[in-house]
Amino acid sequence: MLTAKTSDPKILSFVMQATNDGIWDWDLISDNIYFAPRYKAMLGYQNNEFNNSMQEKLAHIHPDDMEKESKTVQQYLDKEIPEYNNTYRMRHKDGSWRWMMSRAIVLWDDDSKPYRMIGSQTDITEQKALEHELMDARDKAEAANQAKSDFLANISHELRTPMNAVVGISNILMANQTTPEKQKEFISTLQLSAQSLMILINDLLDIAKFENGDVKLEHIPFNLAEMIEEIISIMSVKAEEKNIELHINYSPILNTEFIGDPLRLRQILMNLIGNAVKFTNKGNVTIHVECTPVEGSSSIQLIIDVADTGIGIASDKLETIFNKFSQADTFITRKYGGTGLGLSICKTLVALMNGTISVISTPRKGSRFTVTIPLQLGPNGIVGWQESAKSPPPNSANTIASVINLSKPLILLVEDHKPNVLVAGTLLETLGYRYEVAGNGKKALKKLENRHFDIVLMDVQMQEMDGLEATKRIRKREKKNNLPRMPIIAMTAHALADDRDRCLKAGMDDYISKPFNFKELQNKLEHFAKLVKSL
Repeated sequence: MLTAKTSDPKILSFVMQATNDGIWDWDLISDNIYFAPRYKAMLGYQNNEFNNSMQEKLAHIHPDDMEKESKTVQQYLDKEIPEYNNTYRMRHKDGSWRWMMSRAIVLWDDDSKPYRMIGSQTDITEQKALEHELMDARDKAEAANQAKSDFLANISHELRTPMNAVVGISNILMANQTTPEKQKEFISTLQLSAQSLMILINDLLDIAKFENGDVKLEHIPFNLAEMIEEIISIMSVKAEEKNIELHINYSPILNTEFIGDPLRLRQILMNLIGNAVKFTNKGNVTIHVECTPVEGSSSIQLIIDVADTGIGIASDKLETIFNKFSQADTFITRKYGGTGLGLSICKTLVALMNGTISVISTPRKGSRFTVTIPLQLGPNGIVGWQESAKSPPPNSANTIASVINLSKPLILLVEDHKPNVLVAGTLLETLGYRYEVAGNGKKALKKLENRHFDIVLMDVQMQEMDGLEATKRIRKREKKNNLPRMPIIAMTAHALADDRDRCLKAGMDDYISKPFNFKELQNKLEHFAKLVKSL
């Protein structure tokens, strides 16, 4: 039986090969360094192709990792850290970068000075790649979960906002304390709120259908020019309110019949043109339609451009605006409303039609959405297809005078949604309270500077300044001027578990969710009215 001492060079060589590590040995006195063949092979070199010098090693270390490696070695030699263990990238002979994990020990002389450093190097490139993939997957999963949470919170708000008007007006009509003129206003508001709910419900149902693959397109004749005229007629009401010009060029499709799904195409155009009007505060919205023939077939390429001079979209958000659970900016969502489902639905419908949708945009200058869809030409000229969709007349939410109790506290109603102003204002009148309206937090602060109010009913989500920020500023003003604390009751269509905590943390005194509960509102106002009276 053969035996061998562990100091046998052959045994040591076998051990080094078994570890699959590259060994290096650095003489700190002479500055000579030795790299084992395995060390060089990791970088793709033969033994004689890689010099045994520190300059050779440093020349292969990634520039971004050089400072960290030098600092780690020096800290170890100065005994500032207990061990040397570092990772860095080194350039392979083929030009790629390989991740290396380097470990070493130092030999000290009798004067505790380092004279030799011996270490090993392991290629961990595959491990690093796996770590990166896992981290990337984790980040994407976290982002998706956050997007879904934001989406659900926004859906809750979009559902409860019109529901507040529906429930509130129903309670008021049940009390039978309104004039015929007021009833007409209530009915108009109910129609608008019901329409908002139907749009949202239909969008959610469409998303569910897309997920299940249940959407089937129709192939029937329709007149696209008449469809566009109808959409422009609907959108012109909002455009006129905002003093926005609508320009349309659709002469190439006049007197032309197409075969396709008119309802789904109308849905795409309503979303794109509606968004253009919504996100444009000044300037114009332009719709341009053209057709190009497809060689060797009876099909045409329908190209629709919808351009605006609105707020635009940041370049880093362009890739996500078509996602179901993502929106370009949560601030924009709060300011302009909506669920962010429209563009996702457009993209899915366009894809089902074998078309494409794209966007180019510049922040603060505007956006241009382009839809390209192949369609069959119909056998006739104009078919007169036209869907009868009547939009309810615009509604004003001006409050009416009523008999009020001058002994009751004066309330500042901070709310930007006109139907909710109508509901809340009428409920306050019914209870005999005096009140004034501020359209957002910024306007509320200005009113508070000019007049004393006893109680504030503060909506949470508003344009320009939300209720949380306005409350913080009110509390700061009270503290600065040594003023008594004014009761602030939060009103919000959000109804998730932590909403109440967020409101209280901002300095609000209580919380009421939308749709309003008449009795709950009455009890809270009476509670704080007593507190105000006792001061």
